[in-house]
Amino acid sequence: MNPEVRVTKLEDRVTNLETRVAVAESNITDIKEDLSSIKSNTTWILELL
Repeated sequence: MNPEVRVTKLEDRVTNLETRVAVAESNITDIKEDLSSIKSNTTWILELL
């Protein structure tokens, strides 16, 4: 395989992985925010008990 073609393919794969990691990190942040919201919304239930 031509070294230039190989490097191009590897660059494409790295770009793809960077995009996937960014999306995953964004989803993790959203999940953390959702969990915080749920926690704060259930505090009043615990106070009733």
